[in-house]
Amino acid sequence: MRLKVIQATLQDDSYAQRLIGRVVNDDAVTRRFAQAVYVCYDDSGRLADAGSTYTDPTDLGAGQTGTFSTTIIGPRTEVASCDVIAQATNL
Repeated sequence: MRLKVIQATLQDDSYAQRLIGRVVNDDAVTRRFAQAVYVCYDDSGRLADAGSTYTDPTDLGAGQTGTFSTTIIGPRTEVASCDVIAQATNL
């Protein structure tokens, strides 16, 4: 599987933090149900949140890019960074 996270950014809004980004399918086949899987940490490197969210669109053809966005649970001051990977199934 050749999905790559090409952007992942934490953004503050009025009430919470959002993790937004883009995933690209670098493979020659369509991938179904593409997801961004994330783990977020506080300033001390401790786990602050983890989860996954589907891309839009969920099916990514060869070379196609999808976006993702999710709200990070917990106080905004807790989250300092996030690691994000992409996963999907074959069509």
